[in-house]
This record gives sequence, C-alpha cells and structure tokens, in this order.
Amino acid sequence: MLQSMTGFGKAQNESNDAIINVQIRTLNSKQCDISIKMPQRYREKEQEIRQLVTNVLNRGKIDIMINAEAAEGKGNFSVNEAKALQYYNELTSLKEKMDIDAPADWLGLVLKMPDVVLPSSDELSDEEWRFLLENINIALASCVDFREKEGEALEKKLLEHAEIIEEKLNQIPAFEEERIQHQRTKIVKELEKLPQKAEYNPMRFEEEMIYYLEKADITEEKVRLAQHINYFRQSVSEAGRQGAGKKLSFISQEMGREINTLGNKAAHFEIQKMVVEMKDELEKIKEQVLNIL
Repeated sequence: MLQSMTGFGKAQNESNDAIINVQIRTLNSKQCDISIKMPQRYREKEQEIRQLVTNVLNRGKIDIMINAEAAEGKGNFSVNEAKALQYYNELTSLKEKMDIDAPADWLGLVLKMPDVVLPSSDELSDEEWRFLLENINIALASCVDFREKEGEALEKKLLEHAEIIEEKLNQIPAFEEERIQHQRTKIVKELEKLPQKAEYNPMRFEEEMIYYLEKADITEEKVRLAQHINYFRQSVSEAGRQGAGKKLSFISQEMGREINTLGNKAAHFEIQKMVVEMKDELEKIKEQVLNIL
C-alpha cells in the first residue's frame, strides 16, 4: 500500500496534573525535516522524540507542536506572567492592524499559548514523560493512518494516469500505415529532385535507406513504454509502506524518455498529438509521486 507524505495526527489526554496536547503535521520532502515546538521543560527529551518520529514517519517535512496545560483544579502549575503579557500585547497589536473584533476570552486564549502555563517544578518526572510519550505515539499512529488514506487516493489517481497513457499508446498503430506512407512519399519527392543522370552506388543507397527506416521505426519505443507502464502498475500495486516513491519516480523518468523519443521520431501530427497528451498525464504522475513516501 502506498503511503503519502501528507498527514495529520493529534492526541489530547489528561493526567493527574496536566492536559497534554500533541499535533503532528507532515508534508512532502526529500529528507526527514523535523521542527518541534514544545515547553522548555520537555527539551531534555527532544532527541528521543526526534528519533521516535523519524523511525515512524521516515521522511517528510514534519511539524510537531506539544502543549501542556494545568488540569482543572490542580495547583502544580504556575503562570509565566511576562510571557502571557507578551502574547497579549502582540495579539492586541495584530488585532488592530487586521481591524477585527477582539476575542471574547482573551485570558483563555493567552493561557493556551506555549510556555505560558508552566509546571511549578522544572524537573520532568518519569510519570509525566511516560504520559507525554504515550500521547506522541497516539498522534503518530493517527498521522500514519491519515497518510495511508491519502496513499489510497494517490494510488487510484496514479493508476488512472498510467491507464490513459496506455490507451494513447494503443491508438498509435492505427496511424502507422499512414505515417509510413508519408515517409515513403517524402523520400520519393527528394529522389525526384536529383538530376536524372546522377550516378550513385545502388548498394550504398540501399544501406542508407535501411538505416533511415530503422532510425524512423518506433516499434522498440512502443514496446519499452508498454513494459514501463506495466512495471509502474505492478510497482504501485505491490508497494510497501515506505520507499515506493523513489522507485516510482525512476520508472516515470524511463517512461518519459520513451515518450519523448516517440515524439521526436513520429513525424505525424496525430501521433505527436497523442504524445503531447501522454506527456500531460506523465507530468501529473511525476507531481503526485513526489508526495509518496
């Protein structure tokens, strides 16, 4: 099953002292690019969090936001007044610049901003770390599920584009007899331009004709393109959860080479028209393959 690099996952649970909120958003990227926003007290675990996320999500531009709020009725958290006032002033200034109404609950909004509500202790207990880790794993699982659903949609689209390319390829033989006749007529016209008494070597002339016809033949390109399409379709159907994107990208590049050669050798309007349509579908494939893990 294909897996997209576009994903979203979240988790929010309450422990004895805190409400932990974890959100993970992912987009396509060639590497694993992780950005984490979280309370200062969790920074000591940043490397472990990064390693966990890398192992699960593998690749993509990954944004993680972790928030911790005091549970209702619990007094083990304090308010960072300086940070709260800073957020309030910035939000007020933004409101005035945007000329919009003020929110009904300024305090509630500010208290939810990062590093405003802090635990009274700066030390991260084992119990709180386990609770945080549990929520990160829930958010990761949710993100993977999202990626798999997106992958199903991508798989359907990729197969549709490949099928259209195959349909266009199968329409080419209907124009080949006309194409060959056009080439023959062109050669005859060029021969008629030669002086009537011009001397030439018949054997060399025959060799040149064979060479020209072989260069103009598109049978091999059609066969190879058909093989690439079948291999692409097979690779999509047999793809695992990770690593399929690069393979499909390589196959699409090979498809592109054959389509380009067909266009260069076609010398026929209808065939070149179908080549343009195949290129259009292939560009859609290449664009979508970039988002596959």
